[in-house]
Amino acid sequence: VMDFSAVRKTSSLTELQTTIQPELLRGVALDVCLSRCGQHFARPDPGMFKVDHRLYELSRQTKRFHSFLSHDWSTCRWMKLMSLLVLYNSK
Repeated sequence: VMDFSAVRKTSSLTELQTTIQPELLRGVALDVCLSRCGQHFARPDPGMFKVDHRLYELSRQTKRFHSFLSHDWSTCRWMKLMSLLVLYNSK
């Protein structure tokens, strides 16, 4: 049985109320995500733990998010880029 006591409804959104250290809450601006033709969404070198630490530096500490983007590494970066361009240019 799942406990939904930490979830509260606010307007049309559902928020999960949790505590996180402020320095761990980081985000990347949409223009940064889409920069370099979506290169940031390209598959990394083989091995999940071969992290390019320069990518971490693209993020900034934030207090809230406007949108949350999630993706998988199996979809090509061009499909991700085109989908985001259509989505965010249609608003």
